[in-house]
Amino acid sequence: MNTDKKWDIVELDTVATGIRIKTLMEERQISIRDVSDFMKVSFQAVYRWQKGETLPTISNMYILGQLLGTDVDDMLVAKEKESPRRRLVRFL
Repeated sequence: MNTDKKWDIVELDTVATGIRIKTLMEERQISIRDVSDFMKVSFQAVYRWQKGETLPTISNMYILGQLLGTDVDDMLVAKEKESPRRRLVRFL
């Protein structure tokens, strides 16, 4: 096993992930109530996922992916990395 590999730390964009989950649900005509009933979670929990206020647990993300016909990687959206120059401009 190669131990020289460097891993990039990725921060999730919860709002973009919520929009992605909502879009997938709409494309498949699956309602918040359908998801909450199927997954045995509250209506409010699914609503908060769609708004990006919270994210499903890993196990719920897996189940949600199965329900939506996709995998977890397709639902998660990473934040774009800022270049040092962009960070400086934002600071100024």
